[in-house]
Amino acid sequence: MAVLSRPAAAPPSNAQLLALLDGQDQPLLVIDARARLSLANRAAQQLLGCEAGQGAEQALAALDEAERQRVLEAGARRDGELLHLRLAEGG
Repeated sequence: MAVLSRPAAAPPSNAQLLALLDGQDQPLLVIDARARLSLANRAAQQLLGCEAGQGAEQALAALDEAERQRVLEAGARRDGELLHLRLAEGG
């Protein structure tokens, strides 16, 4: 479990949110409307070798083709769908 401590009146800062996401064991990615990776937590960076700012195609190269396409299509819809993905063989 992760807990973010903050004053009630102040929204969490980007740094606080990133620290919270970086503490997760589960790889987390956020892909923006331009199909670029806007956030990758440490677990995602270690598993996929990706970093924020990369194009989604490059960042998701470790996924098999069907999974990569599913992510790109979900990103194009921009509905906030949470996807669970499979890595490609050997990835």
